[in-house]
Amino acid sequence: MKGFRGRPFVWWTPFVIAVLPFVVFWQHTLGLRTFYYHDIQYYFYPYHKIAADTLRSGTLPLWNPYAFSGIPLLGDGQTALLYPPNWLFLLLPAVLALNCVILLQFSLAGVGAWLYGRVVGLRPLAALLAALAFMGSGFLTTRVVHLSIMAGGALVPLVFWSVERLLQRQNVRRFAVAAGCVALQAVAGHPQVPVYTAFAAGVYVLVQAVVAAAQSRSPRSLAWLPLLGGVYVAGYALAALQIVPWFEFASFSPRAAGASFPFVTYHSVRGADWWLWLFPYSLGSATPNWFWANGPDLGRAIQVWERSAYVGVTTLVLGASGLALWAARRLPTALPRRPLWALVAVLVVGLLVAAGDSTPFGRLVYLLPVMGKLRAYARAVVLASFALSILAGVGLHALLALPAPSWRRGRTVMWATWASVAALMGTGVAWAQAPALPLNAPRTWWPLVLLLATGLGLAVLRRPKAAWFLVALVALDLGIYAAAFNPTTTPAALTGTPPSVQWLEAQAPPFRTASFIRTDTLAPPVAQAQLALSWGMAYGLSSINGFNSLQPRRYTDLLFSPETEDVSYGFLGDQRLVQAEYPLLNLLDVNYVLLQPESTVVPGATWEAAYRDDTVTIYRNLRPWGRAFFVNEVQTVTPTLALQRLRDNSVNPRRVALVEADQATLGRLQGVPTPADVTVTEPTPNEMRITIRNHPYRRLLVISLPWFPGWEARLDGAVVPLLRTDYVLSGVIVPPGDHTVELRYRPRSVMWGAAISGVAVLGLALALGRKRQRGRMA
Repeated sequence: MKGFRGRPFVWWTPFVIAVLPFVVFWQHTLGLRTFYYHDIQYYFYPYHKIAADTLRSGTLPLWNPYAFSGIPLLGDGQTALLYPPNWLFLLLPAVLALNCVILLQFSLAGVGAWLYGRVVGLRPLAALLAALAFMGSGFLTTRVVHLSIMAGGALVPLVFWSVERLLQRQNVRRFAVAAGCVALQAVAGHPQVPVYTAFAAGVYVLVQAVVAAAQSRSPRSLAWLPLLGGVYVAGYALAALQIVPWFEFASFSPRAAGASFPFVTYHSVRGADWWLWLFPYSLGSATPNWFWANGPDLGRAIQVWERSAYVGVTTLVLGASGLALWAARRLPTALPRRPLWALVAVLVVGLLVAAGDSTPFGRLVYLLPVMGKLRAYARAVVLASFALSILAGVGLHALLALPAPSWRRGRTVMWATWASVAALMGTGVAWAQAPALPLNAPRTWWPLVLLLATGLGLAVLRRPKAAWFLVALVALDLGIYAAAFNPTTTPAALTGTPPSVQWLEAQAPPFRTASFIRTDTLAPPVAQAQLALSWGMAYGLSSINGFNSLQPRRYTDLLFSPETEDVSYGFLGDQRLVQAEYPLLNLLDVNYVLLQPESTVVPGATWEAAYRDDTVTIYRNLRPWGRAFFVNEVQTVTPTLALQRLRDNSVNPRRVALVEADQATLGRLQGVPTPADVTVTEPTPNEMRITIRNHPYRRLLVISLPWFPGWEARLDGAVVPLLRTDYVLSGVIVPPGDHTVELRYRPRSVMWGAAISGVAVLGLALALGRKRQRGRMA
């Protein structure tokens, strides 16, 4: 591939591709509209906002005190603090930054697909078609709601581009670029797509190595596999500052122990899901539009965004043509066959993994470490979407480059594939005639119109500039799909402060809230007023709720059940929690409970209604225990016994603390019920300071702070043990007298991650420096 000055490389095309999403979504670019649906408002907006606010205050974003009573922030991988596009949250207003970060993922996907298409020999127009197909694909469009998954998917082409360049010429610079691309995808925010990409990259390199060895009858190409392994080791080392704390946090989640086969394969592509390749609106949409008139239905929306791989009708026809020409050995000699063999393998692997429990292959995937235990196998369709988009570019390139003597056979292949797609679409309409695909509905006849338009483009393909019609058709098809699928709202809907929140902000800290929410299909203003799920973070209000796939396992055990396989996603509904005789909310320092108007939860006598409007009722705790308090008795227990006694309410944690330590560590404690003055302040999210006055005995101070590795306790400046107390909290033994207890969160996982990343950066820099020095000497 020639440089930017070379005529074959159209230098302006990547720029146009990058800018195109900002033009299609011009209202979002200008801040007039914003994305908000589901995970965006419940997770990504609050988490990115609080991370940026923490950094602006001059504090490292290590701990998040606003969800689940406190969890790691840097260690929460989906916050993706090290992913460069997310740094826009530091520079722009939160809503505008959210829009730009989302649109940048489309740009990165398109530019990456363009670069990969060019590096495997596609002419510029064919590479452009492949780029448009992937950047507007159903996987990315529907995954706007899951920004971290979208970001990982957007970087798939860039990883394959870097790997392909390295296979074509092995040198330090290309090795470093490939490692950088792997690291970038690793810190993008969700592990599943990077893991699938690594698996597919292994298949991609293995196939190429075998083909190359067969062609040259030399096994030297088999060294490419360890080379790829080195790339991934270096890439993950670069990303260790994010990955190591992430692994530590994940080890405390419900999913750390693995998950059952039915659980991880629940979202597989099966049955009618396959018709999403042809009729993208056959299962509905996240918002009413021309194709789907019904209002947003969360169940249908989830079904679509977990399975959609739509790449356009034209892309399907051209991709099938590329496959057929490849199989018939009709590809132009300018296109190398080795990467195409590998690309077809990636397509097959993506489809097989996505099929999940629909085929025996799913059972084999389940046996794989890490990859097999990741929920929702359907997400592997991103691999198939990428491969098919590139193969569509191959089909267009081949049809344009076929010499006149071969054109007749090429045309036969082309029309055969068009007819096959037409037959499939006809079968789909007949099979699901009503109610999914009625002929008079746009969601049915619009794809058929696109198929006819594709046939028209193919009919005149040999004429000058006719191929541009097919490229424009792909852009029109997927542009409309991308613009119509996701609901949007005005920025004011995300940036307002409801009266209920203003009332809470006026209360004396520290305190926590608990929101009893039974539905997550709330408009942003309502969700904000009720502090639904993670909305407390956006206002800096600590809550025992949260919306996170890494919700701590022990938190789930205590508030829900140890039999709960998945996380709770912030839903609370147990009536016992707000009764006087069931003290878990007191233990977690909950001062205010928020109830929806339709809630059937009835708080007990120790709660009084303190605020009420049309959207929420707030109850105040009349007998709070505070953020830290002394107990009269300490019992050493196992984790299982501690959980059992707290859940069955056979112990009063205000009087008796259940500590997971031996008696030698505790020493002699004096259980005398005398009061002491305890004052708690939180200077930063990573710190807590407790001042104790008039304390006459050696007792255990229970601190309503989740126990987690990295928290260090100091008593009057001296390090003291931080004891795991009452299953989820922390405790410190305090001798008689006036004292100050300081707690700081300084996780070793972050230090180890930073050290590994630093060594990786230094190693690659030294290797690149030596290469440059040798080049100068030569």
